[in-house]
Amino acid sequence: MGTHRQRLGELLVAKQLITSEQLLQALNLQQKQFEPLGRILVQQGSISEEHLLQACAHQKGVAAWFLNKDAPEPDALACLPGQLCRTQQVLPVRIQNGRLILAMRDPGDLDALDMARNVSGKRIEPVLASEERLVQAIELIHGSVDLLHNWVRSCVKLCRCFTFIFTQANPTCSNACPA
Repeated sequence: MGTHRQRLGELLVAKQLITSEQLLQALNLQQKQFEPLGRILVQQGSISEEHLLQACAHQKGVAAWFLNKDAPEPDALACLPGQLCRTQQVLPVRIQNGRLILAMRDPGDLDALDMARNVSGKRIEPVLASEERLVQAIELIHGSVDLLHNWVRSCVKLCRCFTFIFTQANPTCSNACPA
């Protein structure tokens, strides 16, 4: 049948990234804090964020992508709209050999993979990115555009409002604002 996927804690111990004692301590904390094991291990200083991401990527059978070290390339970013990136929690980072390298929080998300393939028209190669860094990168890249659009919309509404008020006060001035 299917292959057995090694549990994260077991994998980290087997790769000698943490000790059995560190794992037990983190598992005990997890029962009280209800947080992911990896986050607890990083908070405890038992493992670095980089080593954790590499181990998780290995566990999922994909490569790790470090958004803090390897920024997305503009030609890749142009392949998917910001709204899709936000809703699916994905970020195109590179085009390589005709494939779109797609940073994801969950490389096994078939819906997100299919949507990215359909929208981009390219074959997709998923890579695992830190969820926190992925959200930050999506917001940095695509969020500021939305903020600008919202600001422009607000300015246009405000201009229309002032135009209405001004033309009511001065009926001879009907073209006070081009909006």
